[in-house]
Amino acid sequence: MALFFLERPFSHLTSTNTAPTDAEISEIQQIMSRGRAHVRDLGIEIDRLARAIAALRQERRDVQNRVDLHAAILSPIRRFPAEILGQIFHWTLPSAKARFMSFTAQSPWNISRVCSRWRAICVDSPDLWSHIRIHASRIFPVAALRIQLERSKPRPISIYFSWDGTDSNIDALAVLVMSSTRWESASLIRPSGAMVLGLNTLSEREGCLPLLRELNFKRSDDRETCTAFETAPQLTDVSIDGSHRRLLVPLAQLTRLRLQMPRTPERLRLAVNLLQLTLGKASLTLPPPVYDEPIELSHLQMLFIADGRYLSSFRLPALEDICIKENAICLPAFIDRSPCRLQKITLIEELPNILEILDRAPALREIRLRHPAASRRRRQTVALLNLCVLQLNSGESTRCPYNITSELQTAVEWVSGKSAQALYDGWRADYPGEAPSRTNTSAAHPSPRSAAGSNSGLGKLSQR
Repeated sequence: MALFFLERPFSHLTSTNTAPTDAEISEIQQIMSRGRAHVRDLGIEIDRLARAIAALRQERRDVQNRVDLHAAILSPIRRFPAEILGQIFHWTLPSAKARFMSFTAQSPWNISRVCSRWRAICVDSPDLWSHIRIHASRIFPVAALRIQLERSKPRPISIYFSWDGTDSNIDALAVLVMSSTRWESASLIRPSGAMVLGLNTLSEREGCLPLLRELNFKRSDDRETCTAFETAPQLTDVSIDGSHRRLLVPLAQLTRLRLQMPRTPERLRLAVNLLQLTLGKASLTLPPPVYDEPIELSHLQMLFIADGRYLSSFRLPALEDICIKENAICLPAFIDRSPCRLQKITLIEELPNILEILDRAPALREIRLRHPAASRRRRQTVALLNLCVLQLNSGESTRCPYNITSELQTAVEWVSGKSAQALYDGWRADYPGEAPSRTNTSAAHPSPRSAAGSNSGLGKLSQR
């Protein structure tokens, strides 16, 4: 096909405004006619090639799909034993903190819809169906809940049920109550008064909660007293968020308890078998009650307490681990009253006279300082703790045998004699009432070998 416009005829006309002659007009019209025909031919060829390219692209997609289909046949996951796939499916179960989805959109429902093999594995794995997570909704698939409960048999079940403050999903609660003999763990978030009454039907049935070990209860309505769990024979772990006055639990058999500080903690006398206790900040700022006989929890080993003032209400002879958020200044007096062997202390937001604490804790092995501000006082406190087990005259770096950590830096584990001396002097200058006086550094600071395993060197230092 000829290319008509490679040459530029009539250049004397294209570059000027001169009118063409009659002969030139005829020749120009012929050139234009041939050019238009050429353009049409090119368009036809382009369309033909475009169709050919489209056909080739479609053929490529078809071939690639066949390749992918056969590659899937060779996928290693097809050769996984059913037991391994079942374990993998367990990692897809929603946690309590996961984003809420509709009941049948979460695992294992969504996994069981992938293929017939996965469905068979899910149906044959009752553990997958034993974790039931329900969020309040106006339209709830109660029939699906019944199916899940049936597929979870005979395994114990774990329940997370969150309400929106209304009486929605009361039918779902009734279905769960019918399976209460298999409850092992229950998290009940913001149940309404009607829901509490529905739960209380459990207390009317003998042996209704034989397996329940863990309870997480968050109240938003304390008009009704919840008696459902008062006689659960295996219940040992209870967490209460909000009002606890109208939730009855078997305190005498609990080993772990988490709640806000009661206005009158007298009820805690009944919790004689507690090993771990968390007392959050009280809803009202009131002075701690005064008892002629402190509340003694003879087995308690771990305590988190938001307000250290309430330590005056307790005597904890077996305590090993304590965390205090506020008013840690009350800790020395508590240790004097409770001759416990503290091994770990965590202080949050407040740094008291650390030496008064260490003098009373000869078995101490770990100190954690958590403070929002990177204060000089905290750095010096960490340094002073290390200084108490350093041999200043050696001039060599000596490792502190105590695990002393802070949020500011992991630990001041290596301090030279000169650096420790400077930090000690800085402490004395800023806090003369807290830093011990020192006349003989070598006597005041035993070698790490002699200090390891006890705070005796620290005691000598603080007494000078």
